[in-house]
Amino acid sequence: MSDSPFALLATFTTDEFKRRTRANPATDLRNTCVFYSRTVIAGGPSALSRVATQLACDHGKYSIWHLWPNRKNEQNNNQLLNFYGLFLPDNRLHSISQMGVIPGTHPPKDYFRVYFENMSEAMAQMCTGQIYLLTQTPQNLAQYGVPPLAPNIWSGKELPALRNHLQELESTLIVIDSQEYAAGRVVAYNVNWRTLNVQGGPITPFRKRGVEYEPVLVPYNLTADMGPWTQKRANLCLDSGVDDEPAGMDFFG
Repeated sequence: MSDSPFALLATFTTDEFKRRTRANPATDLRNTCVFYSRTVIAGGPSALSRVATQLACDHGKYSIWHLWPNRKNEQNNNQLLNFYGLFLPDNRLHSISQMGVIPGTHPPKDYFRVYFENMSEAMAQMCTGQIYLLTQTPQNLAQYGVPPLAPNIWSGKELPALRNHLQELESTLIVIDSQEYAAGRVVAYNVNWRTLNVQGGPITPFRKRGVEYEPVLVPYNLTADMGPWTQKRANLCLDSGVDDEPAGMDFFG
């Protein structure tokens, strides 16, 4: 692998990330993908990375922090790269983080952002079935598509990629309120993929004709899940790259 940061960045295209993922999209990434938006509420976390990773951990799903080898994997197998640790000086991809701003971009855009955009787009292209989004503002998703919140990875890369294979997605996007989830409550909404408008009120468990319907997110039960990637799901909390996101940064928001 070349030591040139430009050559490294050029290597990690969306297709290259899809080739190097730990997941099998056909079996692992149907009805299990959790995306998240950038943060907009003052006084809250600088990024939703940890909340999204915890949500995935709690419910047997996957955030972007689970889909590629991380520091723990690299330590166990030197042939693997830590795909998340660009800002660690000893990381073999560190030079990408030091490339500076792309000339002529307005607003200014760091070269390393392209790397994470490609990773995000790869995840979106691989995920099918029911898709989940964690956000602070579930009833106002359209705001992420216009300044001052745009550009961002959710509206600029992930959402378009998901819409491109809309025929493989469920009828609505399930949008989860991150503020409520951080407080220990699951509050979610059905959102139209095209308009981003909420359809109806919050999704909650309910009974109808004696049948109890499951909530939108079921707590993960390892003993009940004997499908593919079971052991990896069991280790979700311990086996992610989220600790490599520096404080105050938001790689994927």
